[in-house]
Amino acid sequence: MVKRFNAQGDGCSAWLELVKWFESQGSQETIAQKALSILATHKLHHTSHGVADLYVEKFENALLDLQLINQPYNMTMAKIQFLENITDNEYSSTKEFLMMDTSKSYHDCVMAIRRKSIHLSSQKGQIPSTRRINNTGKSNSNRNNHRK
Repeated sequence: MVKRFNAQGDGCSAWLELVKWFESQGSQETIAQKALSILATHKLHHTSHGVADLYVEKFENALLDLQLINQPYNMTMAKIQFLENITDNEYSSTKEFLMMDTSKSYHDCVMAIRRKSIHLSSQKGQIPSTRRINNTGKSNSNRNNHRK
């Protein structure tokens, strides 16, 4: 749709065409249906590809789509839906804490889940403190004593 303005470099006309497309009633209903479907069904599972980042991005984009068509989603409901859609057990304690704390907003929840995701990723990337490569069953202290 906006590619036809690419040759002229006419960003203003491209933007006006995009606004016109977004404001048409049929498109608004389609966008709203798609966004609401994502909000209701998109889950963060233990096996989800892209971990929490993709989950948050897709959820945020659905909320943005609703806002762009002047149908903003209630942020209390967004918080509830966002947390309910997290089924990965590694997030359960963070999720429960956020659900119980009524002072936490939707945006607070997003930040907490992102922090938890970073924490989990760093744990998975760490090298265990005891290496098992070429382990003959002897402790490291015995090996060091033989070297002296």
